[in-house]
This record gives sequence, C-alpha cells and structure tokens, in this order.
Amino acid sequence: MAKSTPSTGRSSKKPLPERRGHIRHPPDPEAACDVTLVVGDESWPARIHNISAEGIGLRLHRSPPPGALAAVELVSRSGLFRRRLELRVIHVLRADDGRYLVGGAFTDGQLSTEELRALLT
Repeated sequence: MAKSTPSTGRSSKKPLPERRGHIRHPPDPEAACDVTLVVGDESWPARIHNISAEGIGLRLHRSPPPGALAAVELVSRSGLFRRRLELRVIHVLRADDGRYLVGGAFTDGQLSTEELRALLT
C-alpha cells in the first residue's frame, strides 16, 4: 500500500472525488516505452504507472518534490514516436517496495489519441 509523502493533514478516510478530466490508461507491460524524467540537469529512468492526454503517473526510485517542474521524455518501443513534455509534479507517494509513485500534469500540451495509442501498444 502506498503512503502519502508529504502528509496532507487530512484525517478523513473518505476517498477524494475524482478530479481528472481524462481517463488514465495503464500501459501494456509487453509494449513498455522508454520514459525519462528530467529534473534540473539530472535524468531519472521511470516506468509508466498510468497515462492520459493531460498527465502521467510514474514509478521512480527517486522523488522529485511536489510542485517541481520537470520534463518527461516518452519514446515508444518501436522508436517511431518520441515526445518531450513539461510536467508539473502534483503528488508523490511512497510505495511499499520503496519506489515512488509520482503524478503530474502536462503543462505545455496534451497527448493525442494516436500518441497515447503509440505509447500503450
């Protein structure tokens, strides 16, 4: 189970209402694409946890701070699709396996249906 880092200070166990405007899609493990999160002058390898037209959830061994601006580089397995998008880190959760689940919103564009398909299949 993932634990929130940092704490939001909420004491209620009620689930929060969904605020996302687009459906999040889990990637097909067989069609994993290459993902790199660029924070400052450092590049961190990442795995897609889920992705939508407006944002992405990543699994990382390191944790950028919530609110940070980063770049995410997406490359399809075939190498035919490549895109770099600016990402605002919205939340960071620490998973039981020690990795971080990082959720962010694209700030400089969206992924089209065709681009999502290229990354997910």
